[in-house]
Amino acid sequence: MCSSCESCCPTMNWLKLCITARSLQLVWRHSLLIWVAWLALGATPGHSAAMCNVQQKTVQGNIIGDVLVLSAGSLAYEGPHPAEPAITNAAACAHHCGLLPDCNAWTFCSKRSGCSNGCSAWAKQHPKLPQGGPEERNPIQADLPVTGFGPWTFPHNANGCQYSFDTDSTSDAWPYGLCTLKRVRNPQSPPLYSQPNASTSSDGWVSGTISVSLDCKGLPANVCKGCGASNNPGACLKCARDPAAQFSKKPIRYIINSGNKVQDTCAICANLTDTTQHNRCLECILGNKPCSTCVYGAQMWGYGKPNIAACLACTTKKGPMYAGACNACAQSKEPDRCFTCLDTFPLKFCKQGEVKGTNACQVLPNDQTPCDLCSNSAKSDDVYKQCLNCYRNPNWEQECSSCGSIATKATDQARCYDCVQKTKFSSYKYYGCSSCFASWVLPGQTPACLACVENSGTPMAAKSSCSSCVDASQQRFNTTQAACFNCLKTQQQDHQAACLNEGGRKLLLLAEQ
Repeated sequence: MCSSCESCCPTMNWLKLCITARSLQLVWRHSLLIWVAWLALGATPGHSAAMCNVQQKTVQGNIIGDVLVLSAGSLAYEGPHPAEPAITNAAACAHHCGLLPDCNAWTFCSKRSGCSNGCSAWAKQHPKLPQGGPEERNPIQADLPVTGFGPWTFPHNANGCQYSFDTDSTSDAWPYGLCTLKRVRNPQSPPLYSQPNASTSSDGWVSGTISVSLDCKGLPANVCKGCGASNNPGACLKCARDPAAQFSKKPIRYIINSGNKVQDTCAICANLTDTTQHNRCLECILGNKPCSTCVYGAQMWGYGKPNIAACLACTTKKGPMYAGACNACAQSKEPDRCFTCLDTFPLKFCKQGEVKGTNACQVLPNDQTPCDLCSNSAKSDDVYKQCLNCYRNPNWEQECSSCGSIATKATDQARCYDCVQKTKFSSYKYYGCSSCFASWVLPGQTPACLACVENSGTPMAAKSSCSSCVDASQQRFNTTQAACFNCLKTQQQDHQAACLNEGGRKLLLLAEQ
């Protein structure tokens, strides 16, 4: 080997034409270091650095592979009835495989009477996960592979194999709805226990494989797919691989928890184009901070399209206590008005152990606030102001919310809030104004109902029954209504029973006659 360019190319300009093996090695090494650094920063030049490619295919038959989870659907109860499997189709089984790292194959039994045989011997060799106390029946504590059935089989005391109601016993067939998660060496060409053809059937087995590109190796396929659909796949993958995004123990939690919420939301952070907000988003979810509500709760209320960036900016400005309030405003119908309200409205956050509506507190963690409730419900700017004023008294919260739910028109909402102000309910247990606008109230009798509620002679405990005096379903005439209202003004231990139920009806009928 040449010791220098000059010795190899004595007659040439070595700076221009001579390249030795040593220089090639240095160029390759430096290029590799630059590329690795580029990936570490989450950069994606033209999105070519992170392909996040996921390929899936389905085959008829039972794929041969290493069992990771024998029965994904029996690890936790999710079905409509214990006798019905939690996983009822092949697509759902494929989704569960996509939740679990290193799962690249799955098999589903789609036959109502069960598939193949050999279940009994397997169940005897691989006992069910225990059930009993809260900790014992919690499969989160199980290590992979989980080769036995989970505790949620039907019946619970059976071995997990196909059950027959006719014989009240299990057979040797594998149960309908069995979803087995596997790992195979070559997902492109997996072997089958039997090769179905035109003259044979797959005996109800449906299987599939999932292949992910090299950049997603070790990550759940569903996370890989989410990163690939994001605006910045490289940043998404970096987030998903962060130590704070991993389950500290027991990968089975990916199945129990229907995924890893941190990894699943990495794509949301990757979609934020502003660098400051992107970093803030990662800080919130990877640090499990209160501001993570902006990401995890982005679809919580659903009044408007969630604005995660606005929510994160709000939490930065207002502090962690406001995380739930910021999240609610970020998806309200009038976000700007809602955020402005947070700067001026005297919110009273409940402390640990306090009950909402008592102790003069209004807002629980991650709860809605008067700012977004009024912003979403008020049918005019004036009603919006009335709504906020109503919420200033914690005792009136139930009625404030109900007045906002009146769907007719702004004038009705305004009259309802006016009733609350005039009545001045002494406890959050009392109400009555909003009921006067109910659809079952006799036409034209809302004013009479409101007069009953606002009357100082009507005891607080009786005000909620005023609307019943004008209930259209009871077909009460004017004389009966008047008697009903007068009855409510009397001191009774139970106004509903005394004035409106069977005993009270006799008095009302006498008054009507």
